Formats: sequence, C-alpha cells, structure tokens
Amino acid sequence: MMNAERRIIGRRCLGALILLPLLFAAIAGLAWISFRYGPWHRIAEAAPWEVQRRVIDERGGSLAITFRPWQPGEGLLDEQGRYWQVTEVSEQAIQVKSASPADRWAEDDLVSRWGPACQLRFPDDGGRGTVVLITEISDKVQWETLEPLTQAVQRVGYEVVVEDATKIDQLRLQAWAEKGPAAIVRIHQQTTPLWSNGEPDRRPAIGVALNHVRVAANSRFAERWALALPAPERPLVFWHRQASQQHLCPRMLDLWVPPAVPGELAQAEKRMDALGGALGRALDS
Repeated sequence: MMNAERRIIGRRCLGALILLPLLFAAIAGLAWISFRYGPWHRIAEAAPWEVQRRVIDERGGSLAITFRPWQPGEGLLDEQGRYWQVTEVSEQAIQVKSASPADRWAEDDLVSRWGPACQLRFPDDGGRGTVVLITEISDKVQWETLEPLTQAVQRVGYEVVVEDATKIDQLRLQAWAEKGPAAIVRIHQQTTPLWSNGEPDRRPAIGVALNHVRVAANSRFAERWALALPAPERPLVFWHRQASQQHLCPRMLDLWVPPAVPGELAQAEKRMDALGGALGRALDS
C-alpha cells in the first residue's frame, strides 16, 4: 500500500516538474505577445497646443504669446539666440527668466554619459550616413512642402529614409537607433504658434526632451541646427518634459512644422530647403 502511494506521489511530482516549465513558458509568451501587439510599445502622440497665454519676463514685460502647455523648468532658445526658462505657469500667463545653457544642464540631474548603445555608422559604399524622418503629415500638399528638406539633406551626401509615424513603434524606433543613423527627426504638424509676437508665425520649432541620458547631446545638435540659419529664418528650439524616446539616439529630435497656406507654398518650400541645408551643416559640424 505504501509503495503504491509513493508511486502515485512520484508521478504527481514528475508531472508537476514537467508542467511548471511549460506553464512559465506560456506565461512569458503571453506577456511578450501582450507587449508586442498591445498598446505598451506604441509611441504617444504629441499633446495638442490649444490654450493661448502671454509670455512675460522677470520685469513683467510681454515677450510673446504661446499656445503650448508649458511646465516650470522647460525652456526656449528664441530666434535672437536668447535662452528663456519657464519659472511659473498660470491660466493667463507663462512667466520666464533669462537663462544660459550652463543653467539648463545643471538642473537636469539625469544627464549622464551612459545610455542605450548608439553610434554613428558609416555605410560601406562611402556614404555619409542615413537621416531617418518619421512624419505624421499625410496631406499631399503639406508633404510636398517638406520635400525640399529631404532634397537639401540628400544634396550634401546623406541618405534619407521616410517612415510613416502611424506605422512605427518603440521597437522599430529602437531598431533604427541601433543601426547608427546620422540623425532621427520626428516631424509633427504645428497648427498653433509656439512663441509669436502676434504676427502669423511660419517658423518651424525643434523640440528637445529633458530628463534623459541624451539630453546634452541632443541639445547641442538642436542648437547647431538652429544657429546654422540667420535670425529671420531660424527655427525656435524648446526644451520640454514630455516623453519622446529621444534617449535612444544622441541626434534624435522632434520638429514641428506649421501648415503651408494657399498662396505661400513657394515660401514654405524655400524655408524647408533652408532648414534641410542647415540640418546638413549641423550634422557635419
């Protein structure tokens, strides 16, 4: 009797030893499927800019109007090369103070030289590298105004790859970063002004995410890009605290482009051509 009971217990233990690894493997497989095909790996869309506020300096002077939902600690490099840092936000106004680049990096305690593996790799055919443009702009007319940007980058020897933002997720973005591109630029449609003096604002804006390991490298790249153009054509650069996946690559930025309006398509194309040329110069410097 005792031997029979032992045999039964032994069979049960053996069955458990076989089933437990299978169970763990099944749970791991379900977790991977949930991550890969669920919402977790998708890239969050940029928050809309909807509420108009005044921008005022330390002395109460009015600098601009903005529609962006600013947060304290964020900042901006204007077309004159001046740095402004947001100190207070209310329903009516954004309070800013004059700042310097040194102030910016000192406040960001997450800046470090460590980060995901990413380095610039040059093609075997002697090319200068690849610039990846990820765009959410699908309108044909709007996209045609962006083509001069890609052509200007190609003229200086870089390959340009255009990705549809609706079809790219964090895994594909990380795969691109690991290939060592010259730069990754995510292009958004800007429908309301980031920083305007009341006149129609047609300037693009370069966004740099804060609080990650690549912020210093991305910031220097953004500044080189903007300052490669004269003040009247210079894009704004702003620093924000929204998640943007920019930690994946030391030359990854977001670009907000205002919509081209009828009657100004030629001017819009000229601006994009100049912006693409400046991007090429920033990559070479």
